Amino acid sequence: SMGALDGKLYLCSYPGARLSIYDPKKPLRFGNQKDDNPRDLGPLGGEQDRPRAMIAGPYGRVYIGSYPDYGLLGGAISVYDLKKDEKRVYRHIVKNQSIASLAYIEKLDLIAAGSSVRGGSGTRAIEKGAKLILWDPKEEKKIFEMIPVQEAKTILSLAATIDGKLYGITNNEKVFVFDLEKREIRKVFDLEFKEPREISLQLGPDGKLYGLSKEAIFSIDPTDDHVFLFAKPPVPIDSGMAILGRKIYFGSGANLFEFEIPLNPPTKPTE
Repeated sequence: SMGALDGKLYLCSYPGARLSIYDPKKPLRFGNQKDDNPRDLGPLGGEQDRPRAMIAGPYGRVYIGSYPDYGLLGGAISVYDLKKDEKRVYRHIVKNQSIASLAYIEKLDLIAAGSSVRGGSGTRAIEKGAKLILWDPKEEKKIFEMIPVQEAKTILSLAATIDGKLYGITNNEKVFVFDLEKREIRKVFDLEFKEPREISLQLGPDGKLYGLSKEAIFSIDPTDDHVFLFAKPPVPIDSGMAILGRKIYFGSGANLFEFEIPLNPPTKPTE
């Protein structure tokens, strides 16, 4: 997982959920000393192994959602405090589940986290459904928890709209809309695309949400929840995503692809 803060890139990597910091203005010199770049800041700790999601920014800290080590249950939200050069791990923030997705809701100064019933490699899930939680980054504690979609095992992606609604996509190809003020599910509907990708839903420059599945680039209009297929890429989408201006970036194998959001959206999908 990656996140940008103050001109630097933070990376958290498998195995061992090791955190690194990279300054693109400086030459490459791998190591763990102060002047190395990327500089290895060491493992998060707390028996965490596979980082899945990252938010960089609120209170000058980096927040990481992760899965635990082999044979273990209990993922975590971890915090790296830049000023103190300190890591804090909040394991079992969702009991016996891992943290698969994160989103910052600036309007309410809260972090939303989506869980997965899965644990470390070699484990079997003992919980029934993936959960949505709200987490206070100032106090660093959970303040709300619920199961948003029955039968969902993982909340793959989360994204907040400008007006304060939270959208999530689950592994069973559902979209849920969460009212952050009332703290209740407003709607659940079918995504209509197979194999949505992890951490692949973001707010675009036009106020719509953009997402990725294995064979589709799509948008969700929060005014009416209409899902629109923009394009079917010539290759399977394996990973994503980043939005820079009107351009969406995703990965297929070892290749990086770019898709430009049209100024005048088409009335039918492009091939």
